[in-house]
Amino acid sequence: QAPSSTVTLMYRGRIIGLIFLLSSSCVVCFRGVGPGILSTTRHRRQFPPPSCPKPFPPASARLLHEGRLAGARMQADDVCRGADGKTITPEWLAGALGISAEGLSYKAPEESAVRGPHSTVVRLDLERGGKPLEALPSVFIKRVVPSDLPERAPSKWLRDVASYRTEINFQQLYLGELSARGVRLPKVHSVTNDGMEGVSGVLSRAGTASDEEVMHAVMACKFIVLSENVGNAGAFEQVLYMDRPRMERTIRHLARLHAATYEDKAMLEKAKVDMFAQ
Repeated sequence: QAPSSTVTLMYRGRIIGLIFLLSSSCVVCFRGVGPGILSTTRHRRQFPPPSCPKPFPPASARLLHEGRLAGARMQADDVCRGADGKTITPEWLAGALGISAEGLSYKAPEESAVRGPHSTVVRLDLERGGKPLEALPSVFIKRVVPSDLPERAPSKWLRDVASYRTEINFQQLYLGELSARGVRLPKVHSVTNDGMEGVSGVLSRAGTASDEEVMHAVMACKFIVLSENVGNAGAFEQVLYMDRPRMERTIRHLARLHAATYEDKAMLEKAKVDMFAQ
C-alpha cells in the first residue's frame, strides 16, 4: 500500500485547506467544510497566488516541444476518428446524439485539437444547412487510443489502461445516477470501449506476461467518448490558477459531487466492483 502524504492548499500565504492522501483516496478538509472522500491521483503541488509568474520548467518545455506533454497540438482530423480509424460521419454523429442527420455537418477547429499524455481531444462545431445548430452548438470528442499517445513502459501502460477503463465504467454506470441526484456533470452521448479483453488476460497472469504481450494487448485498446461540450453557452471556464471565489465554487461543486453518495452504502459497495470491472 502506498504511503500517505499531505498536500497543503495555500492562497496568498494562508493555508485554506489540507488534503490527506491515502493509497487510493484522500480526505479533504477545508475551513467550514467537513471531510469528504475523493478519488484522486497523488500529486504533490503547491499552488501559487494568481499573480505569480507561470513559466514552464526547462524539462517540461522540452517535452512540450517534442509533443510529449499535455497541450501539444495535433491535427483535428486525427481526433475525428472512430474505433475503426475512419473519419466519423454526420450520420454517425446524428445517431449518437439522437437527432436528424438531414443537412447535418460539423467542423473541427484546429485550435481545439490537443494531444495530452493520456488522450487526444477536439471540439466539433455542429451545423445544419450551413448554420450553427442552435440547440446543440458543439460537442466534445475524447480519444484514448494508446497508439496515438506518448510512449511509456509496459507496466505503466497497464496501470494507465486500467485507469481509462475505470473512467469509462463511471461514465457508463454512474454518471446518469449522479446527474439524477442533482450533480452537474457533462452529458455523455456515446462511449466506445474496445480491446479490454486482451488487457484483462494479461492482468490475470499476475506479471508473467512478456513486455511484447503487454504491448500487443494495450495497443488493441480504444476508448472514445462523445460528450457535451461544457463550454457551450458560457457554462465553463478553464484557468491555470484560481482566485479565492473560483476556488470556493470549485470546492462547493466537489462537495456536491461526493455528498450525492455520502453514506449510501449499497451504491458505494456496488461501485467498488463496477468501477474496476473488466
